[in-house]
Amino acid sequence: MRITTVSGGLTLILASSVTLAAQAASNPVIRGLSVYAGQKYIGALFAPWGDYGEATMVSPKGFLFSAHRDTGVLGHNGQNFYYSNTSCTGEVYVDGQSESGFNFRWANGWVFRVDTAAFYVAERSTASIHDVASSYNNFYGCQTFTTFQLNGIALLPNDPAVTGVSGVNLGGMLSFGDPL
Repeated sequence: MRITTVSGGLTLILASSVTLAAQAASNPVIRGLSVYAGQKYIGALFAPWGDYGEATMVSPKGFLFSAHRDTGVLGHNGQNFYYSNTSCTGEVYVDGQSESGFNFRWANGWVFRVDTAAFYVAERSTASIHDVASSYNNFYGCQTFTTFQLNGIALLPNDPAVTGVSGVNLGGMLSFGDPL
C-alpha cells in the first residue's frame, strides 16, 4: 500500500488488487461489505455488478470469484476454457496471457463455473505451453479445432476446503450486510 499526497493536499491511498484481496479475506474492517447467499456468508464484496449482473467477491480463503446477484450461481466471466482433447474433455486451461486484466486474478487464485462444474486457478499459478484441441465458453458451448499450443494455466476441480467457495450454486440470491 502506498500513500501519496497530490496537488491541493488530496491524499490518495494506493493498493494493488492482490493486496486488497488478501486483506479483505482476513480483515474484518475491509470485510465490512459481507455478502450472503441465502443465510450463508460467502465472502466480501470486491467489485460491484458487472455487465452480466455478477459481483466479484473474495472468499473467506482469499480466492476471487463472481456470482450472479439474483441466482447466487457462480460466474464464468465470459472466459474461454481450453481442453487438451476434442469435445471439451481432458485437462482444462485458461489463457495465461495478461490481456483483459486477468493477470491479477491468477495471482490471487480464481474460481470459475465451467458449464455445470466449478474449477479454480491455484494462487500464483504460472502459464506454460499446452496442446489444446477444443474450447468451451458458457455463451457458445464447445468448439473443436485443429490442435494448437496455448500458453495456459491449468484449472483444478474446485475444492471448497482450499478455495472457500462451495460450488456452482452458492445458495440463493445475494444480499449484503446481515443475511436475509
